[in-house]
Amino acid sequence: MKKYENKRLLIIGATSYFIDVIQEAKKMGIYTICTDYNPNAIAKKYADKSYDVNTVDHEAILQLAKDEKVDGVFVAWSDANLYTAQYVCEKLGMPFYATKDQLDCAVNKDYFKQMCRNYNVPCTKQYQLDESFKREDLDQIEYPVIVKPVDNGGSRGITVCNCEEELKEAFTKALSYSKRKNVIVEQFMENQGKTISVKYLIRDGVPYLLSVGDRRVLDAHDGKALITSAAIYPASITQRYKDTLDEKVRKMLIEMGFRNGQLFMEAIPAEDEIYFYEMGYRLSGGITYHITDSLTGINGMRMLINFALSGEMCDQETAERIDPFMQGKAACSFAILMKQGTVTKINGLEEVRQSPNVLDITQYYKEGMTVEPRDVGNVGQMFARITTIGKNREDLVQVIHQIEERICILDENGEDMFLRAFDPNTVLE
Repeated sequence: MKKYENKRLLIIGATSYFIDVIQEAKKMGIYTICTDYNPNAIAKKYADKSYDVNTVDHEAILQLAKDEKVDGVFVAWSDANLYTAQYVCEKLGMPFYATKDQLDCAVNKDYFKQMCRNYNVPCTKQYQLDESFKREDLDQIEYPVIVKPVDNGGSRGITVCNCEEELKEAFTKALSYSKRKNVIVEQFMENQGKTISVKYLIRDGVPYLLSVGDRRVLDAHDGKALITSAAIYPASITQRYKDTLDEKVRKMLIEMGFRNGQLFMEAIPAEDEIYFYEMGYRLSGGITYHITDSLTGINGMRMLINFALSGEMCDQETAERIDPFMQGKAACSFAILMKQGTVTKINGLEEVRQSPNVLDITQYYKEGMTVEPRDVGNVGQMFARITTIGKNREDLVQVIHQIEERICILDENGEDMFLRAFDPNTVLE
């Protein structure tokens, strides 16, 4: 008999990401209930039961959990929904891996950077600025800078600025994306669009370095927006990170009381140092659990489902199998980005799906859906994210080239919408 046979799991969210969660939970024998304000949310078709309750309505979700007599609550990709899950679990005495204060440290970029400074973990330089645009504050700023809402993800509301006029415009834009009505202005470190994402899995108060990935950031809109076009694992600087920062970051996480769960921290590698700039206490949008599962047998999403129902991530033996070097192999999660227009016909995607090198395709757009101007420069511009593996980085380059050659996305005028902005050869850099 399966360990969780007939256990009831409330899944907060029903976007395409959650199809994986529901399918995995069902393999474990779990009865799945999902909710999303959107009555047509795609993952609802896969769950045993679904609701249209708004995921950020704490009291409504709490009542739903009571009515359905659920045994656990799962949430992964939305910062706002993390707070809902934490509230509901606290009220019902069910396991949740984070406290509200810890969520604040992860969601609020100001809090995160202050935590880094407290533990001597390097982070990007930040400038003081508010809506009044005080002359003394403006005079302190050295350009270029990057402006972003303190509490939003998915690259929404982010702008790179090279002068004061651009800064003021970008500040107002970022403010409109911030629920807390707070904006960060920080040093923009030009690094040819290369950053890294560092992930930790935490079990019973012990952080394990899960992965370090090279991220390729695309200038999607003439310097006005930045989105991740690809992530390659393991990062070329994985050993450097382990030697210089891993111990210091693990100490910070332990002393801040992080007990369980998975988190990611994003940073810019420079010659002198590696500078962190934000954090998420959840699964990342890159869906790297497919990569770690395939190459090392470690699946963070499955562990979070397990924790929601048992209060345990995994056993000690499993945790000790974590290998940020991916046992010498390589993987890439990359985005298929689109120009503005309406998707009329999709060719080649099913052929790509059958490739033995393709672990996952998370598709966000179907035929008939439109890429609007507001979608450019953030995750709304993404047709799909494809996760691939290879024997090494050279093998990955060939795999990605073959995928890009096969996929064609046509708009209403018969024009190709596929924005081939990611050069697969950069995987070798």
